[in-house]
Amino acid sequence: MARIVVAGYAVRFPLGGNLWAHLQYVVGLRRLGHEVTFIEDAGWAGSCYDPATDLMSSDPSPGLGIVGALMQELGLGDAWAFRDLHGRWHGIERLNLDELLAETDLFLDVGGASHFPEMRRARRRAHVDMDPVFTQLGAFGADRRLDEYDALFTYGARIGRDGCEIPTGGYEWHPLRPPVVLDLWERRGADAAPGAG
Repeated sequence: MARIVVAGYAVRFPLGGNLWAHLQYVVGLRRLGHEVTFIEDAGWAGSCYDPATDLMSSDPSPGLGIVGALMQELGLGDAWAFRDLHGRWHGIERLNLDELLAETDLFLDVGGASHFPEMRRARRRAHVDMDPVFTQLGAFGADRRLDEYDALFTYGARIGRDGCEIPTGGYEWHPLRPPVVLDLWERRGADAAPGAG
């Protein structure tokens, strides 16, 4: 069993597809027998989306409520934390990040939207590029932040391969398919298919 910290972007943008994209890693790795903690950072002022009002603000309350309830439902109520703009932790309220990361086998940065300089304490660090091309051309490649990782994965399966015109930024990208925990998705019969009736 490994101790894994997954960093992501769920509280600040608590919409279905985005939540599930990140939580597939957390749930899947937990089910494989690993000790997993999900962490997220507030990032910058005005980075929190409220789906009820369709507004951006610095208030993480809507996302904290949504993610907190979902984590509880998934049996992960004790396995997530969000650091707000004031440095306070929510979820695991007394999280000692330096201590957690010093004991972490893998820091898995899913999407790159929550940057934790403390991640350097983890034994291994990996980045998952969820936005191919944006990552290679955008700020992640320009500021050399990717140098901090031991391995880089991308959903862009051909990046770095012959015939692919997307620049690599000088990095080796390993193709990765998004994980799916099948039983979290409701199975529908043919009669429930769109257009059936």
